[in-house]
Amino acid sequence: MVLLEIQFLREAGKLDIRPERFLKDMKQAAFNEAPLLTRDKNILEHYHRAVWD
Repeated sequence: MVLLEIQFLREAGKLDIRPERFLKDMKQAAFNEAPLLTRDKNILEHYHRAVWD
């Protein structure tokens, strides 16, 4: 489901990365507890490393 939504974003011109690569990078970032820059309120509320400044 996530890969499909990422593919839709890619087709709409919002992302220029393949869905599989995007998901791999996100898993790696979560594993390393790297900050995630996002303005998505749902992610900001539920992912402790999400930031928006």
